Amino acid sequence: MPFRRPLYSTDGDLREMTDAMIDHIRGFMAQVYLNDPSVNVQVINSGGNLGQMVDTRLVAGNFVANARRFPSEAETPEPGIVSIGYTRLHRVPYGENTTDPELIRFPVFLNSDGQVQAMSLADMFDTFAIPALASISSTPVYTVHTSNSLGGYNLVSSTPIFQDTRANPAAYSASVMPDTADKPMLIGEYWLHKINSPVTLDTGVSPLFITDRQATGLTARPPHILNTLYRDMVHAAGICLLYTSPSPRD
Repeated sequence: MPFRRPLYSTDGDLREMTDAMIDHIRGFMAQVYLNDPSVNVQVINSGGNLGQMVDTRLVAGNFVANARRFPSEAETPEPGIVSIGYTRLHRVPYGENTTDPELIRFPVFLNSDGQVQAMSLADMFDTFAIPALASISSTPVYTVHTSNSLGGYNLVSSTPIFQDTRANPAAYSASVMPDTADKPMLIGEYWLHKINSPVTLDTGVSPLFITDRQATGLTARPPHILNTLYRDMVHAAGICLLYTSPSPRD
């Protein structure tokens, strides 16, 4: 669908919104999306729907005792492997209302016949939401870091999403038999962070909307109504965004 230029009212006159007004709304939508994206990621203890990350480490083989002689190398079990799966990342899509059955929820514009007409959902996407998302397409909403503190981001959970371990050779001793086979040491931990992006812009100049289903007039909308509309539009345009689990492995 083509770009639409919504109407607004000034001193009782109908005028088309300027590029600056439209850009302000796009900027507001972009901030709303970064603050509250259409798909959120949570950290849970287990059972997340973003797949499994597997940590593997070596463990010592079992000991063998023989009262008459030293066991041969062939008789002693080899080191084994322990694998621990982490399924702590959980994707949660947010719902949104994109319906406009009475054709009064979306702003109006002048069509090619010079008539006032309500924008369609596709018009809202092409005029506002998609350009808003394009402006932040290279901004990581979520990131994984080896520290639980990261500038410009908020920690999602104090629970790490993954722990990297190794067998600790120094912890084993030939003088202690039998010894615990699995003696790991922690190499590193990974935490999930979400961008810290508070909404600082207001909703801007209100475009005009058809007042009611009887089309008795045009009206501006208050900020709280515009906020809901713009949030729903940018959520709906970004709902196809998917997150996949990183795959750190030993």
